[in-house]
Amino acid sequence: MKTSTSYRLSEYKITENESGFLFWETHCGLGSCNRGQCFIRGNILFIEFSDIIDNGFLKLEFIEEIEKLKKWGKTEFYCSNYKILSCKNGHNTNVLELLTQSPSIEKNQTGVRDSISYKLGRYEIKKQNNSNICWKSHRRHNIYKSGKCFIEGGILFIGAAEIEKTGPTKKEFIRHLSQLPHWIDTDYYCSNYSLYHCENARICRFINETEKGIKRNLKNRKEKNTKNTYNKLSSKNDEVSRNMDFNVIINNSKKVCISTLSFLKNCSVRWRKK
Repeated sequence: MKTSTSYRLSEYKITENESGFLFWETHCGLGSCNRGQCFIRGNILFIEFSDIIDNGFLKLEFIEEIEKLKKWGKTEFYCSNYKILSCKNGHNTNVLELLTQSPSIEKNQTGVRDSISYKLGRYEIKKQNNSNICWKSHRRHNIYKSGKCFIEGGILFIGAAEIEKTGPTKKEFIRHLSQLPHWIDTDYYCSNYSLYHCENARICRFINETEKGIKRNLKNRKEKNTKNTYNKLSSKNDEVSRNMDFNVIINNSKKVCISTLSFLKNCSVRWRKK
């Protein structure tokens, strides 16, 4: 008979019950805990918002308890503070709908090399060479903002704004959107979210750039270490050079002192003879 299993994920306790449903629990307040439901889509564990407060442990006791649990490893990322909307009507999506509907398969258009733009609510979604996806939206007057997107678990994630540029007015941008085909590659999209690595609870903006980001960080770290090593060697060489100069000065001073003493000694001998 299958029993419930608990896992550790950052400061969360994730429990999978006998039926396969997932629940989360974390410490809040004095001797209290916050509980709620969670679910998996693609490679992401979504932690649903909940205001259910129950009696629990003190924070130190809770941390000691979850430290004994096996580490969560069923997904590579987890997401909180999210808002998943329907691509058809822009309405909020409930958990039951996400659990019962399997993720849609991304529709690739093979043979298309030029970028294609789509309309999704107030966003213009642009697919570039069937791989990179970016978004653009009007902000104010003739200013628009843009950023990157990624798809995971049948959900289009709209990342934070990275660029602001001058462009068409709001009226012209809305007219441009009305002429674009509707986005149909996913059934849902998420414009506000907090995405983290399950391994170290670090913030992750884009799933498909994780490996590149890690390689970039490793490269920067190697360059930094090389630079630090060079600086240490340079400072050491400077110190050796200063020590050598100091030794030369001491040796020269010794020679001067010896010469002076010899001169004084000779003078003393001559004075005695006289």
